[in-house]
Amino acid sequence: MKIAYLILAHHQPFHLARLIKTLDCDEAYFFIHVDSKVDVSPFKVLVSKTSKTIFLENVDRVKVHWCGYSIVAATLNLLRTAVATGMHFTRYCLLSGSDFPLKKNSEIKEVFSSNIEFLRIDRKLDWISNDLHAGYIKYFHLYDNRFFNPRMTSHKRLLPKIEKFLKVIPRTPYQKIPLYHSSQWWALSDTA
Repeated sequence: MKIAYLILAHHQPFHLARLIKTLDCDEAYFFIHVDSKVDVSPFKVLVSKTSKTIFLENVDRVKVHWCGYSIVAATLNLLRTAVATGMHFTRYCLLSGSDFPLKKNSEIKEVFSSNIEFLRIDRKLDWISNDLHAGYIKYFHLYDNRFFNPRMTSHKRLLPKIEKFLKVIPRTPYQKIPLYHSSQWWALSDTA
């Protein structure tokens, strides 16, 4: 068994080093995306340099914005990098650089050796509901755009108008598969 830990980090280089040291075992490999908005060098200095620890190159690093597509792009870059090694990983586990294991490595490996998939699914989304979660699929969310992201904009006086505007740009309903709301973090087999 080989485990590919895919880690999205943006702060706490000391914690990231501790996370990797704790999860390190013969089966573990670490692929690390450090948000391109921050300097990667403190992370590289603190994380032990081994052939099993790979930092994404600058060309594959993304400026990640909470709730934006950029976090998906960073995750896909981690997956591509792991797959491109040519190693056959039996489990891929997406972690935040702020995570820390609650179980021993032996227990983690035992569970990861099973055919259980770890993917939290909270609710099915539909186009009819008017709740907050249905809004995620009914309207465009432009969180990667500096002007439209309320957390990034310098146009504070325009925030009420921006937020109102963002709630009215409709999407075309997606009909190919049912859509679900869930957590971003997962641990999936290579088959999944």
